[in-house]
Amino acid sequence: MAKIEIPFNSGNRMAIMVLVVLPFAFFAWLEHGVAALLFFAIPLTPAMLIFGWSLWSVPVKTEIDPATRLVMCCYRSIFGKSRIKSYSLDQFRYVRSYITIGRFPVNVVELVTNSGGEALCLTRVEPSASSQSFFSIPRPGEAEKAKKLRCDIASSCGVVDKGYLGYRMPGCQLK
Repeated sequence: MAKIEIPFNSGNRMAIMVLVVLPFAFFAWLEHGVAALLFFAIPLTPAMLIFGWSLWSVPVKTEIDPATRLVMCCYRSIFGKSRIKSYSLDQFRYVRSYITIGRFPVNVVELVTNSGGEALCLTRVEPSASSQSFFSIPRPGEAEKAKKLRCDIASSCGVVDKGYLGYRMPGCQLK
């Protein structure tokens, strides 16, 4: 059986925010000097620290190897240092997909432990939008990429496919 490689889509909203604010800070420094730069640097520093921490705690990719029964998550820091954390595939029982509740819904695919209390997030993708008729409002549904990934993992790794669960809040995650 072949390895399943899953790139992790975390979204870069904070990075976009920082990159949008940086040119304003630079031009303010050119025109008004150090005082304007401090005006932008004080709120920008915590944002950059939070962004750096979020990069450290989010995996870059996940590999599932059915032959060795291992799930390996590759993490990368903002300084370029990478670390790999591996889990036994035997500690997972289910694979499931759901959409998070909130302003920006995300379709999450995760492996759930045998006890059912914790889960390992494999990827986050943008949900598909579908409507029942032309006059109805499109509602987010399970993305094709998430469905294919969920079915591939269930068929090749021997875990139970819990399917698409609809809307729900994320539960406790493995660290």
